Amino acid sequence: MTARSTESIAAVLRELLPAEPAIAAVTPMTTGFSNDTYLVEGPALILRTPPAAGAMLDGHDVIGQARIYAELGQTLGAPAVPEIVHIEHDAALLGAPFFLMRKVPGEAVSDITL
Repeated sequence: MTARSTESIAAVLRELLPAEPAIAAVTPMTTGFSNDTYLVEGPALILRTPPAAGAMLDGHDVIGQARIYAELGQTLGAPAVPEIVHIEHDAALLGAPFFLMRKVPGEAVSDITL
C-alpha cells in the first residue's frame, strides 16, 4: 500500500455516508506501526485502517477490533466504547478494510505518551 491522500479518503467517505453531516476534512491523528487513525471532521468520526505504507508490522485486525467494540456497546455492564458507524470489508475503497466510529470525549493515548 502507498500513503493515503486525505482528500481521497474524504471523497470515499462522502459517498459512503451521505446521511451523516458533511465531511469538512480528514486529518491524520496517528500513523504508527499497527494501524492508522484519522479524525473525520464534520460528523466527528474516527477512521481506523491498517497502515498505508512503511510499517514494520502488519496492522491489527481492524475489523475484529470494530466487532469487539460493537459487541461491548451492546453488553450491559461492559466498559463504555465508541459507537461503530460503519465496518467496511471491501479493501478497494481505501486500499484496506476499515471502520468508522463516533468520536468520544477523552484523552487520546499516543506513542509519545507510552
